[in-house]
Amino acid sequence: ALNCLVLTLQAQSTLPENLRLSGALQLRWSDREGRADRDGFEMRTARLAADFRPRPELSARITVEFAGGERGQNAELRDAFATWQANPRLKVHFGQKMLELFYDERERRSALDALERAEVANTYFAGSRSRGVSVDYTLVQGYTLQAGVFNSLTISDPQLTGRGAQAAVMGTLNLRGERPNYQFNLGGMVGQRPSFQTRDAQNNPVQVSDTTRWLWYLENEFRNYPLRNATFRWTLLYGRDRNPAGGVSNPQFLQPSDYKASIVYGIYNLRPDQQLVLRWEDFDPNTNRRGDAIRTLGLFYHFYPVQGVRLTAGYEWVDASNGRNRAYLAAQYQF
Repeated sequence: ALNCLVLTLQAQSTLPENLRLSGALQLRWSDREGRADRDGFEMRTARLAADFRPRPELSARITVEFAGGERGQNAELRDAFATWQANPRLKVHFGQKMLELFYDERERRSALDALERAEVANTYFAGSRSRGVSVDYTLVQGYTLQAGVFNSLTISDPQLTGRGAQAAVMGTLNLRGERPNYQFNLGGMVGQRPSFQTRDAQNNPVQVSDTTRWLWYLENEFRNYPLRNATFRWTLLYGRDRNPAGGVSNPQFLQPSDYKASIVYGIYNLRPDQQLVLRWEDFDPNTNRRGDAIRTLGLFYHFYPVQGVRLTAGYEWVDASNGRNRAYLAAQYQF
C-alpha cells in the first residue's frame, strides 16, 4: 500500500488535466487498557482515490482502501460512482457512495473531527456506503434536498452476505440548510433488513425474519457562535433495527429493537495549526432494556505541522458494561 501511494505521488504531475489522484495514509497506535486484540500499531488507512471529469457536467470517483480486511492488508472498493450535473439545481449520483445522512455517517473517516465514527454509525451503518441512486436538488440558495434509493445494507454490514445477495432496498431523505455560521440537517431512512437462516449451538436451524429498519435525526452545527474559533455540533437520532452484530453465522440479536443516540461535538481552534476536539456520545441500542447503554467521552488534540499532515493524541472514556477506555496516537497524511 505504501509503495502504491508513493508511486502515485511521483506520477501526479504526468496525469491528464481531467484526472486527479488523491489519498490518505494514517498510522495509529492505540491501547484499550491492554485488553483488546487490536492494541498496538496498525495501518488504519491507506486509501487512494481517482477523480475523472471528462466533461464539465459529468464526473466519476473510484476509491480503494489498501488497509482493509481483518489483517489490514486487503484491497477493498469503497467509492465507485458517477455524478451528472443535469442542470444548475439538480445533481444525480449512481453507484457505490457514502450515504448523505448525519455527520458521522456522511463524512470521510480521514476528515472526521474524531479518529473514529460514533458507535451508532459503526453498529447500524458499517462502511458508511451503499449502492444505489441519489439526487441533490437545490430548493433555494442555501437549502438542498437530498434523496436516494439504495441497497438496504451498507457495504460492511455484518449481515451482507455477498454480491447480489440482498434484494431489499431503503430510501434516504435529507434536508440541509447552510448559512455562514450555521448548518442543519434533518432527515432519515427507511428500508428492510433481509431475513436469513442460520443454526444454533445445537445445530438446529434458526430462521431470522426480515424486519423494517428506520431512522430519523436532527443535526445542528454552529460556527464561531457563541464562541469565536469554535464549532458546536449536536445530533439527535431515533431508530429501529435488528442489531447485525455476529453476522449471519452467529447473530447475537434475532429481533429488532428501538434505539436512540445523542452525539455532541465541541471543536476549538487553539491556533491555525492546533485544534482541540471534544465528543460525547450517549447510545442506547435497546430503549426497552436497561443496562446496555454506551456512553463515550473522547478528547482529541490535532496538530498540523505542514499542509496535509495531522498528528493526533486522543483518549476515550467509555461507560458501558463491557467498555474499555482507549488511548490514541496517530499520524495522518492527505494529498
